Amino acid sequence: METDLPLHPDARILARHPSGVLAIEKPAGLLTHPNKPGIAHNALLAAGYDVKTETYTWDGGSLHLNNRLDSPTSGIVLACLDPKTSKAVNDLFRQKRVNKDYLAIAKGIPTIKRGDWEDRIARGRENGKIRVAKGGGGTPARTTFELMGTSRKNRPISLLKLTPHTGRTHQLRVQAALHRFPIVGDRNYGDFGFNRQFQKETGEKRLFLHAHRIHLPIPGGNEIFTAESPMPEAFERVLGE
Repeated sequence: METDLPLHPDARILARHPSGVLAIEKPAGLLTHPNKPGIAHNALLAAGYDVKTETYTWDGGSLHLNNRLDSPTSGIVLACLDPKTSKAVNDLFRQKRVNKDYLAIAKGIPTIKRGDWEDRIARGRENGKIRVAKGGGGTPARTTFELMGTSRKNRPISLLKLTPHTGRTHQLRVQAALHRFPIVGDRNYGDFGFNRQFQKETGEKRLFLHAHRIHLPIPGGNEIFTAESPMPEAFERVLGE
């Protein structure tokens, strides 16, 4: 299925619907798209990218992105081959009819197995970079967390399933840190001392956040599109140590 798309060799198609809806698996460290117009060697596709329309184009085809992942985050990117379908999928996102689950390894262990994080977060600039921080004038952010596993062998860490109900910039990373369960390997909002020691002990440098599952109705029909990206081996390794 990948032969008609100029996919990066480390990316793969997880699921594909005849309507042109695709779920693509992106590894940690790969860009969802170039940060400026043109072709980037470390992006999801080896194709030209238009930042304004959020579209890859190449001879014979185009791919329209419906969600994006930060470079350090791995997992599912949703995209469409057809612009009309892509617009309909974007409408589903706005209507909150797209369900996404993430897996994260966090510092610490929650005292309850399931709950909601509800905050107001506001965007701001720090040292010329966009940052997100808690603020009284911010916008609502809500995430459901579920404890999926723990490890106490060398350090207390948790495997969390995170389900965002809103779509704020860096929402999961910010809320995890606000609630004192920073995601391991997060260089912006994490516990930097913990991250250094964790990297020294395990040799793992990545951000432990993974877009695990996506679920949405196919526009114009009665079918449900579902895709799942397995938990990365790095997660299993550190949980087993």
